[in-house]
Amino acid sequence: NPRPAAQIKAEQIIAQARYESEQTRKETDSYIINSFKNVQSELEKVTHQINNGIDALNKELPESSKER
Repeated sequence: NPRPAAQIKAEQIIAQARYESEQTRKETDSYIINSFKNVQSELEKVTHQINNGIDALNKELPESSKER
């Protein structure tokens, strides 16, 4: 019982669409991961700068004024 040519073509189109959808999802996930890594790096830099600022200010305060 052979399948009609239109059915075969439809299955090929669906398979191609699924493949392309999966590729797009992988590319999107990769882009998001890289974006998150960049944000994480920037946050680490800012955190380091904040800690340096806190340390610098603490050095100027008398010992009794420092937070614990």
